[in-house]
Amino acid sequence: MEELLTDNEIAIVLAEASKPNYRVDDYYFTFSKLDIAKVSNKGLIFIHGNDHTGMEHIGLRHSVTSRKLFEKDGQFDNPTKFNLAPVEYPFVADTIYDPSNINDKKNKRPDTFEIYEGDYDHRDGSVFKYTLILYKATKIVHTFFLSNNSKPFNKKIKLPIRQGWTGGKHELLSGLQEFSINYMDLSDIVRFSILLRCLPDVGLEKWYLTVYDTSGSSIFTHFLYEELIVHNIAVPFRMGILDFQDLSSIDRILERIIQGAYEFEKNFNQFCGYQYGELGN
Repeated sequence: MEELLTDNEIAIVLAEASKPNYRVDDYYFTFSKLDIAKVSNKGLIFIHGNDHTGMEHIGLRHSVTSRKLFEKDGQFDNPTKFNLAPVEYPFVADTIYDPSNINDKKNKRPDTFEIYEGDYDHRDGSVFKYTLILYKATKIVHTFFLSNNSKPFNKKIKLPIRQGWTGGKHELLSGLQEFSINYMDLSDIVRFSILLRCLPDVGLEKWYLTVYDTSGSSIFTHFLYEELIVHNIAVPFRMGILDFQDLSSIDRILERIIQGAYEFEKNFNQFCGYQYGELGN
């Protein structure tokens, strides 16, 4: 159930935001729902919030670093992502917060919110459209997100599973590097795991896919492909690269597996009897 600010909570936030210490150019660490992170130059109030409103909601739903999976009306949702650090939100939002950008047509809850939509010119020359939603007549930010239909920072393949963070290890004697990336469903059960093995002695990187059943137990591991090692990269740096690398080629394989349209090793489909959605598989 959606948990927005109550009238009493709005009054508490407005009273706190009126204090002069929020008028300086500082960004505050926050820990609880009504804590204020920043009051922008135009007076926009960014609160810590929760999963449904405020900075916590914005980060979980729209940051490119978020690994949270969302569901809407019984379907897997695909909210837009942006490549902004939290300290950048107020500067971009101040540009969007302009009377000329009010969008009443998109406001389905005019008694609760105000909606602004406008373009922001980034320093790299890119121009993106953002939507800013405020609690009505308060300047308290409910949410803030990229509204370009192209979704330039979203994963190219929409899957009903979420990609986790990369894990890695390095065997010093052999030089072997191993990296793993889990894919979880809405219940946080691992359904697939990507394994990358970097073998410096033969100059190859080998990619594998481990398939799990609906209880999170591994069923089998499937070889995907191999590539030549181009650069030797330390494990921590490679983990960071893999976290944001375009893995569309693997995502397409996962999509086909989920749809039941992927052929594992010759005749192996019939042997394992694997179906993504079936209990026990």
